[in-house]
Amino acid sequence: MGGVGDVRDYVRHVSKDFDKELAIFPGTALRFIREIQPKGWEKSETLHQEETGERIIAVSGRWMDTHGVTTPRHGFRCYGKTLRIAFFKPAHGLNSELEARHVGNIPGLARQLHSSSWRPKDSLDVTLSVNGIPCP
Repeated sequence: MGGVGDVRDYVRHVSKDFDKELAIFPGTALRFIREIQPKGWEKSETLHQEETGERIIAVSGRWMDTHGVTTPRHGFRCYGKTLRIAFFKPAHGLNSELEARHVGNIPGLARQLHSSSWRPKDSLDVTLSVNGIPCP
């Protein structure tokens, strides 16, 4: 992704870090939430302490099952707080906070991703992701 100028370098994912049931790289998703939405993370951490990451990933998975492709754009409700899993490029540069959040997205790349529990020997050659969410 180098050369674009408004995103950081991509993260190289490995298949073993992929949650096949929820279709997410949970470590990257949690890193994005922790770094880009620290207030939301802190509120969740106050409630759930060491279980914060597990709870956020579980709630985001249920939300995505219900609401599907709208989740990256609109976020998900997690114990009364809306958390975002991605920030899209703002239409204008007037809001520096939104621009900073967009730049904070974490692009990812996985080679030979084993993504199915049903067919464990099959793999996807290349998978791109944003903040741990594979891109269709």
